[in-house]
Amino acid sequence: MFWLPRAVEGSTKKRAEYGSNLERLQKGGASSTHKGLQKMVGQAGEQAPFTLTVLHTNDVHAHIEESTKNGAMCSEKDKQNKSCVGGVARIKTKVKELKTQYPGALFMNAGDFFQGTAWYTVLKEKIISAVMTRMDYDYVCLGNHEFDDGPEGLAHHLLALQKANVTIVGTNTNFSDEPALRNISLPKSVKIKINNVTVGIVGAVLPETRFLSNTGKVQFEDEIQSIRREAEKLESEEVKVIVAITHSGYPRDIEIVKQVEQLDLLVGGHTNTFLYHGQGYPKENTPEGDYPTVVNRSDGSIGLVVQDYWFGKFLGFLQVSFDNNGKVTKWTGNPVLLNSSVQEDQEMLDVIDCYKENVTRAISESRRTKFAGCESATLGNLIADGFFAYYADKESSEPGMWSDVNGALFNGGAVRAPIPQNRNITMGHILATMPFGMSVVIMTLNGSELRSMFEYSVSEYSFQKKQGRFLQVSEFHSWGPQSKLGRWGRKSHRIKLARNESNKQATPFFLPADYPTRHRYSGSYMNRTAEKRKRCPALAKRRGGK
Repeated sequence: MFWLPRAVEGSTKKRAEYGSNLERLQKGGASSTHKGLQKMVGQAGEQAPFTLTVLHTNDVHAHIEESTKNGAMCSEKDKQNKSCVGGVARIKTKVKELKTQYPGALFMNAGDFFQGTAWYTVLKEKIISAVMTRMDYDYVCLGNHEFDDGPEGLAHHLLALQKANVTIVGTNTNFSDEPALRNISLPKSVKIKINNVTVGIVGAVLPETRFLSNTGKVQFEDEIQSIRREAEKLESEEVKVIVAITHSGYPRDIEIVKQVEQLDLLVGGHTNTFLYHGQGYPKENTPEGDYPTVVNRSDGSIGLVVQDYWFGKFLGFLQVSFDNNGKVTKWTGNPVLLNSSVQEDQEMLDVIDCYKENVTRAISESRRTKFAGCESATLGNLIADGFFAYYADKESSEPGMWSDVNGALFNGGAVRAPIPQNRNITMGHILATMPFGMSVVIMTLNGSELRSMFEYSVSEYSFQKKQGRFLQVSEFHSWGPQSKLGRWGRKSHRIKLARNESNKQATPFFLPADYPTRHRYSGSYMNRTAEKRKRCPALAKRRGGK
């Protein structure tokens, strides 16, 4: 568990008195927030020389159309009941409105617009580029999922954004060794003048992207080192206000702002974190921290961290005031819920309609299933059961063995949306639930390796800090001392496995696998192709491929 720093008492009190909330933004428009900020600054007796307005999104994950309140596909009934939220057309409407009311407002995206629905599965970067270039973004950073279709897929997207004058800031990425990207230049920082004040902007993606996606030969530097170096450069050029856009996750964002004292504001993503100040948020969302989260640094300065949940349900809205030395003095704002009261932008709807037929055809295919309506089964375990059943129904390739596998598992972060209780499950539901296109492989692991894998799965688990590493399983069982109700913990229940016995299990696998010393693979891929073997020659060699 980590400590969430809060504002000093005076700032918190003023913020509670004058800060905007969701209801005021929706009913009174953003002007009520602006009046609150003016009142706050005026009563403090210090006229702030500069106020920066930032609009932001993160982890939209290809939710092109409106979604349910939890990010699933909207049914016709949902649409009739006007219970759907988000969608790029609503984002466009609200951004246009706020940019009109606040000249100089900056619109940012903190990564992972790629991957997450059938729209991306069918159309890949084409649909993402088509909508992002029309959404009035000013500055964006990359997310790990932007690399999912390899450097080639990312290259097309970056060129489209640059052509539309959307600036992608890459402070910690190096494309020089990657043929598909080496001719595309990402600035490590940019400067822009707003009301005669120069604002510096830096951007970074978590270095672990090289393990999470298909990054080719792209190199990634530590975020803190790269951001500090660029921030010091901007500071030497007399830039007093510096904003970072990162795709590193909420806990890491707090650490970045704490360590890089030049940063005034960090717009983050990756952990899909919902932050909110005060009351007025939807009952299905519980804030994981204050909006913005205030980081108090050792030199007495403060920095702010914001994030905007995920799938475009909200639009982040923050106004920050600075003194003559570029120090943060006041702030106000909250995520704005994009519900049915926000009209969808017609121009954006027209763009979507141009692509919709191909997607509709793909997702309308029905999959009849005997599992629909099984309320007692969690979706993650049901999916793992499906992986296991696939192999359990096949004849074993080894004499004397009833099956090629002993169990199945995958990381819970692969499940992105629920499946409705409906006997007719469509491909659209399936693609929305597991959109990442992972293959299933058979792995041979001994007991020690299994133990390490399971303990890593729960090593940082908590109800406050959910981790995508948590495993969903089929046919794995544990036993141990019974713990008392409410006293579940690391010492009360351990997984017991034979240390040297080898076991096989089916697990999803994202290519390329660059872990020859950590995992041993056997068996074969489902839907294996020569292209996959080409992209992962080390694995193909171990398996006897060419």
